[in-house]
Amino acid sequence: MPAIALIVVPVCAFAIDGQVLINQSTVAAAGGFPYTITQPGSYKLSGNPTVVAPNTDGIDINADNVTLDLNEFVISGPGNGPIVGSGISSRKLNITVKNGTVTGFPTGVNLAAGRALVSDMSATRNRLWLQRGHADRLPGGAFAPRV
Repeated sequence: MPAIALIVVPVCAFAIDGQVLINQSTVAAAGGFPYTITQPGSYKLSGNPTVVAPNTDGIDINADNVTLDLNEFVISGPGNGPIVGSGISSRKLNITVKNGTVTGFPTGVNLAAGRALVSDMSATRNRLWLQRGHADRLPGGAFAPRV
């Protein structure tokens, strides 16, 4: 009987500096939106991901100690007609979101826990650009939108 070989290919790609790269192709390979981050570490966009389904998040961060660098790219949603959905959403601690744009979601960035940093970000065509939950009441929370 012939042997069957199984080749396992990782769903994510890594940049030279060890950051996990996220783009439309890696999202599709991971099963579509929302793209879910489940491990601490550094993540970076390498393209402009576009969410077309209504009521769907773009990126869900389900781990503490995550840095998401949008790398000057744009996360686009289906427009602000849907009822729910965030460009970037997390209920975890020590989350940094920086250097990009979120557009076309009911909520641009939703960080419901504490010790969060949002810097050098733009948000357009979102009903609410930043939802902080309790993040602004905990030590170390800082929000610095791009002007």
